[in-house]
Amino acid sequence: MAFRSFIPIAAFLLSALFSSCLFAQETTAEVVPEEQLKSVKTDTDGDGWHFRVKPSSSFSFNDSRKVVGQPEGYSLTFGLNFESSIILFKGRHEWRNTFILVEAISRTPVIKEFIVTADSLDIESMYLYYFYHWFGLYGRLALNTHILPGLDVRPEQSTYAVTRSGGNIDTLLDDKVRLTDPFQPLTLKEGLGPFFRPLTKEEVNLEFMLGLSFWETFNEGQLAVKDDGGTSEIELITMQNVYQLGAESINRLWGELWEKRISYLAAAELMIPYYMTPDDSGLSTGEKLNVKINGRIDFHLVEWFALSYELKALREPQVLDDWQIQNSILMTLSYSLYKFKAY
Repeated sequence: MAFRSFIPIAAFLLSALFSSCLFAQETTAEVVPEEQLKSVKTDTDGDGWHFRVKPSSSFSFNDSRKVVGQPEGYSLTFGLNFESSIILFKGRHEWRNTFILVEAISRTPVIKEFIVTADSLDIESMYLYYFYHWFGLYGRLALNTHILPGLDVRPEQSTYAVTRSGGNIDTLLDDKVRLTDPFQPLTLKEGLGPFFRPLTKEEVNLEFMLGLSFWETFNEGQLAVKDDGGTSEIELITMQNVYQLGAESINRLWGELWEKRISYLAAAELMIPYYMTPDDSGLSTGEKLNVKINGRIDFHLVEWFALSYELKALREPQVLDDWQIQNSILMTLSYSLYKFKAY
């Protein structure tokens, strides 16, 4: 719990970086011409506030009756995505704020009730100061959580073996077990360091960040499925809060092709903890490595309709020593709203 003391320190450093850079006077460092800074933005982005909102939804339905090899009944899936961003450009300064909410529910003939199949909330605020058009300093605050309770639902009653924090094992017999509460687990991330943007074009953008990072994951008493399949019981473990201090690397590649009919994103976030609590000193550096991978490609058939594929992979060994992987193929209806207010 002593690691909580790093939270105000990180907040102070980020605040100091933002305030000192935003109101800094010109020094002997190279002055970046305004037209050079424009290359960091898109052709239509000028200094000022840029507001973007993009709600989208997906829907699928299938019904099977007397089909060989198929269960009787209908399947229904409904998904909702909400993405928004507020970005400020002012000379050497860029301040990004993003909000992404993803929700999906589904019902199948096997499990004849609606269950949550996707649930994530990501909020990030990032400040960048450009010494040159390709190099500068960044500071960021990020939050990741789930807004709905997490459940493990089975088509019939099953035996659960729950390993508690003290090592005791409880046995449950049910077809549904509550794993997590709303807004649990909740992970906060604070980072500070240099960034590099070697490519800034509409077709391809590259961004690399390397800095000092603080991570706090709050999930005390929450449950996670960790079943090796070796027994008839479904094994659950009890999670605990984790605090980490280390080095982070954030790498992003994105762009738009073919008159913006294809857009893509590939991102990898790595974090190596040098200090953590609870202590996992018995693990090697590779075994402690946190990895978050996100890839997405959108084919915009028309302005309001797109076919999308998304991959999410997460490994946080201090929380759950397993890869968490999600693949999604969606046909989405969306509406995009863009507003600009000059500074």
